[in-house]
Amino acid sequence: MKKIIKEAIEVIKNTINKEEFITKHKTNEKDFTRKRKLGFREIMYFVLGLSNSCLDFEKDYFCDVFKIEKVSNAAVCKARDKVKFTASRELLSVTQQFIPAQNKYKGYNIIAVDGVKGELPNTKEIKDNYKLSKGCLYPQFHAVTSFDVLNSKFIDAQIEMETANERKLAYKLLENHIPGKDIILYDRGFASVALIQKLEEKGIYFVARVSKSFIKEINEFTKQKTLDKTIHIDYTQERAKKSKVKDVKLPYSFGLRCVRIFLKSKQQEILITNLPREEFKRKDVGHLYPLRWGIEVGFNHLKNALYLEAFVGIKENSIKQEFYSILIKYNIIMLFTEEAKIMEMNNKKNFKVGI
Repeated sequence: MKKIIKEAIEVIKNTINKEEFITKHKTNEKDFTRKRKLGFREIMYFVLGLSNSCLDFEKDYFCDVFKIEKVSNAAVCKARDKVKFTASRELLSVTQQFIPAQNKYKGYNIIAVDGVKGELPNTKEIKDNYKLSKGCLYPQFHAVTSFDVLNSKFIDAQIEMETANERKLAYKLLENHIPGKDIILYDRGFASVALIQKLEEKGIYFVARVSKSFIKEINEFTKQKTLDKTIHIDYTQERAKKSKVKDVKLPYSFGLRCVRIFLKSKQQEILITNLPREEFKRKDVGHLYPLRWGIEVGFNHLKNALYLEAFVGIKENSIKQEFYSILIKYNIIMLFTEEAKIMEMNNKKNFKVGI
């Protein structure tokens, strides 16, 4: 594990130092062509190293560590504007792919997709440019992330600077998802015909919780006593128009496996999936869905341990830089946590009580 941590940090350094990476993610072609105190690499390290304190402290501490002559707050903000937030997002993708997914379920990566909201800097610029969420006095960001629940690592995210349509953000995540041996878990509200079609096109397995009002065929299933049944759904141009279904290639016919599970409270939930019945029994599907709780734990750590809402930047680009950088830091920290667990287990094995 120590080797993996060291190599993960080297991957970050090597990626940031690649000229093609710099060229791809600087705002303008002429940016960073002259040697400055704060170049592209320095800004990337600055953002990754933020401790969510005030800009004065962050800037001075960074200059001390990197032995850079002191710079002004304005110089830092100006240099950050020259680096697109997409650099941090790509760096998240690169690092998460490098971190091994050792824990699997029947050989599959279990990925949860869910949304998270949080407060933005309460500045006039942000309040003027973005709508306030209903009932909120302060501006909020809205993000949807994908998270490997068995290996505690964030894979990707889509973030907006105001309340967003979670279904659309989940669809965008799926468009960028690199297909592997994955099972994606969705909470209620994410499922849509367009999302199901995209999952099928990419050959990705999924499990989603739905309400009976999602599709009429599911409503009919809920009225039955059947526990596990594959239903057939046909979407014609006429039906799609009546149902106001968008972004679907029509006509579209598909099978959907419906599974009824019972909670400890004796309430029932309906899960839909495309998992093959011969490989995943009903109890397997029922066991998979609760695993999505791991992403909720991840969100809790982001907010209460990494202070996700304590943004240093006050512009959209800077805020998104920090958002993706915090996900990177979370992934690296979880590697250290795993190493600490291994060391603790080894110490217990080697400890002998004298009599």
